Amino acid sequence: MLWAAAVAVGLAFNLLLFGMMPLLMSKATPDRTKGPDIAAVSVIRQKKIEQPARKREPQKKQQEPQKTKTKALKTITPPKPAVNKPRLAFDVNPRLPAAPGGLTLPPLENFSMTAPPEPPDLQMDFLESELDSPLTPVYTPRPMFPFRARKMGIEGSVTVLFDINEKGEVTKVTILGAEPEGIFEQEVLRTLPSWKFSHPTVDGRPVRTQRKRTIEFVFE
Repeated sequence: MLWAAAVAVGLAFNLLLFGMMPLLMSKATPDRTKGPDIAAVSVIRQKKIEQPARKREPQKKQQEPQKTKTKALKTITPPKPAVNKPRLAFDVNPRLPAAPGGLTLPPLENFSMTAPPEPPDLQMDFLESELDSPLTPVYTPRPMFPFRARKMGIEGSVTVLFDINEKGEVTKVTILGAEPEGIFEQEVLRTLPSWKFSHPTVDGRPVRTQRKRTIEFVFE
């Protein structure tokens, strides 16, 4: 009897537990619609700090240069001083015959007027030995060997005298002699006017000078 009663009580207790389980479950489970959501990922949000926009400074107006007022200067011409012309007192020769119509001048037959002499040429030529320093060649290309002389195997020489101005430029070339004649002279006259030397000076003053030179045409 006791065993049957214990079994009956156990079954009744179990049935009671099974009947009350849904009620206990509904109370234990929170209502998702009413409570706050719990997210699985934490997102930290921060407001972006906006930098204040820089105010544009108004461009400074370029100060216009003040126009200087120029006053017109009046040119005052000083008065010319009065020049007292001296009066020359002279006596009239009483022996001169009186002319009825006035004073007659003698004829100008014997009257002569000579021009003043020309001033001397200050830039006279100086010898090369009289210069402050010897002439230094600046540009002296050699004359070309004539084609006819090269073809015929002719050698020779030309002696020249050339003038040099204050700038060291050759202005005049004079042929003093040539051996043989009529072969090399033209090349010399064509080339030497392009020669240039240092400025010739005497006592630091630019002058003109001359130079004599013999140019030889030979085969190497």
